[in-house]
Amino acid sequence: MLKKLPSLVSCLFSLALCQLSIISYSAFAAEPWQEINLSDAGLVNESGEVIDSSGNTLTDAAGNPLIPNCALTDLNVGESFKFFFQPGKSEELVIFHTGGGACWENNTCGSALIPGGDSTYTPIMASNADLLNYAGGIFDTSAGTNNPYADASKVYIPYCTGDIGWGNRDVQYVNPLNPTSTYTVHHRGYANIRAVSEWITRMYSAAPQPQKVLVSGSSAGGYAAIGTLLPEIEKVIDTRKSKVSVVVDSSNAVVNNRFLVEAGQAWGIKETLPAHMLQALDGDAIGLGSRFYLKSTKRYPEVLFGQYQNTFDIVQGQFLNIMKHLDHPELWNDPVKIQESIAEWSYRMTLNTQLTALLTRQYRFYTAAGFQHVVLEYVPSTPEGWCSDNFTIENSANSLKQYQLPFYEWSGDLFKHKTRIWWGSDWLNATCGIDCLGGGPTYCP
Repeated sequence: MLKKLPSLVSCLFSLALCQLSIISYSAFAAEPWQEINLSDAGLVNESGEVIDSSGNTLTDAAGNPLIPNCALTDLNVGESFKFFFQPGKSEELVIFHTGGGACWENNTCGSALIPGGDSTYTPIMASNADLLNYAGGIFDTSAGTNNPYADASKVYIPYCTGDIGWGNRDVQYVNPLNPTSTYTVHHRGYANIRAVSEWITRMYSAAPQPQKVLVSGSSAGGYAAIGTLLPEIEKVIDTRKSKVSVVVDSSNAVVNNRFLVEAGQAWGIKETLPAHMLQALDGDAIGLGSRFYLKSTKRYPEVLFGQYQNTFDIVQGQFLNIMKHLDHPELWNDPVKIQESIAEWSYRMTLNTQLTALLTRQYRFYTAAGFQHVVLEYVPSTPEGWCSDNFTIENSANSLKQYQLPFYEWSGDLFKHKTRIWWGSDWLNATCGIDCLGGGPTYCP
């Protein structure tokens, strides 16, 4: 099996560039997606700093200005940050942050500069609104779809900063092509999110707030969703009046202590993350995934949290392998090491999800079978070998009430805040049965 696994660079690059490709069936949105340019929308000043509607410059907790950007624009890689909006029902809002890996020190950040190498992150965002009109998963608006979010208004936040949406720093790293020189990575994920939240603030300043709100993200975007996006949206949306739910897709925080220290310093998280998230990070890496939710449910008592993952997620397992062998890139794609790391990741993920479900009623998990990575976005088959579960037909997990519980039903009941198990709710803790190695419907070459 592992001999057939794609390399990390193929997976991440395919996810970033191919996830919005035209899919094989008709999924053209009733309302077209709109590109939101920060300057045109009046979200930044002439210096590129995020401003409020009165023209005041917004800052992080240390007073540093927020300047949206993508990681390697100084090297003419990619373009400056923008985001997208699709009008839909005014009473329903979906805010989604996409993924694309991470970098936090010389080897990981430098991996994007090595021709033919295995990059751990993508500095290029999906930037074509026309492609989003054909996107699947939770963005599918085709007739007869099982997507419970089909008719909602949607905000799509691209990812291009390598900092899981937590950073507001520009960092100099050693150039792997010339070790005597350095280059700049713009870890500006938090600045990007603040620009989006400011736009949402203005949108609802003179309009009724939505009745139902989904804050979500896949992979790196899942960490953004719970770490920085939800805290910013909570400043705009009254969680006591609107039903706010969070779906974190394939973002399980199974990491090591070295990563916590180095990434936190590189991204400047003490100036960007709220207090409850910093408290969750202030401890050993073991149990971190559970602390994220226990701290968040206490901070947001009206918000419901759902978590999705595959039992043997190859990308998350490989990232754990990279963290364990950070100084030895030759081991990053070693099949034996990857297999060991996937097994460790799966064991720790299972403990975290089950412990969290025992300790808070605001959280439930859906653990699907297989090695796939992400479910909320439809990712078409690619020559590089990317594969993903299909949101609308994934059903490999079983609950107390139902064998092969469809994930779209699980997710839809979370969106509706249907929490009473025996009153018809399908939002239950669910996990794969005997064949966790198998898997549900996937899109693989």
